[in-house]
Amino acid sequence: MFLLPKGIPLAENISTSKIDLPAVLSKFRNSGFNGYAQVKFPSATGIFLYIDGRMNSALFQREDNSILYDLEAIKTTIESLILNVDGSFSAYRFSKEISFALLALFRGDFIFIAQEMKMIDFREVLEKIRAERMNACLKVYTDDRSGLIFYHDGAPIGFYHDTAQEVGLSQAEVQRIAGLPGAKIDLKSIKEGEEASPLIDLHDLIDIAKVWSVAKENVFSAVTGSSAINRITPMSVNILEAPSTKMIVELQSVLIEIAVTHLGKLGQALAEKEMAKISDPKKLLVPGNLEELLSALEKGSKMLTSSAKIRQMQDSMRSEIARYS
Repeated sequence: MFLLPKGIPLAENISTSKIDLPAVLSKFRNSGFNGYAQVKFPSATGIFLYIDGRMNSALFQREDNSILYDLEAIKTTIESLILNVDGSFSAYRFSKEISFALLALFRGDFIFIAQEMKMIDFREVLEKIRAERMNACLKVYTDDRSGLIFYHDGAPIGFYHDTAQEVGLSQAEVQRIAGLPGAKIDLKSIKEGEEASPLIDLHDLIDIAKVWSVAKENVFSAVTGSSAINRITPMSVNILEAPSTKMIVELQSVLIEIAVTHLGKLGQALAEKEMAKISDPKKLLVPGNLEELLSALEKGSKMLTSSAKIRQMQDSMRSEIARYS
């Protein structure tokens, strides 16, 4: 995950169940906010970066370090926020200059990437930043430590490292990290003249309130249609049905209970949605179809809980289906 500094906290570790994201982001836009909002999930993080009230960047990073940007990041963060029961929301204010340096961290061009300190003259790197008057972020890191230096117009304006509480003016700890064995640097910069040109406001490209509304409807609406399970339970089985059919209905109910146990109340909606895609419920007993279902459940639940709990859920479902096979 990104190493991000904490600025002046506007909100910190607020449960996502209490967050109306469209309303919060609208306030940031209208107030000329500089800084970022962060939505943390068990297996991913969504970030919205603002400069002068414009959302100039959004990203969504999963625990495998895959990243979605901008519109896809906004949509995925909203969908995950609505689904997730264990998320937290934080927002931090910074100066405009630090916010712009963060934009370089998120979306700037690489000048150096994974460059080993022992292979370069670090003073020449710093002189390059100064001479070219870069708006940039320099990351110094080892396998265990990380530090950031933020630059505006070629001059350092803040230092941060992985044990700091906020951006500071002392470079001592970052310099110490640079001197550790195996230290490397990444340097990312916003191109010359880009700061003076208008930056895209993602608010102008997407109706966040509408995306939020549609996502809530999709999650909480009942599964309907001819293939839907419609929340059947063993008690709804007609006594004239064949035992095999009754067994399948019972199995569906048990699988839903397992999903709820491991994913929370939204596990029911997810399990019903995925099982409704199976044309014949008896196909649940076919190994290939079972693995497709488990794969779909894993994909849909990555933002709801940890990978360990997902594996536990899958193992429980496999064991239960084995009893019916």
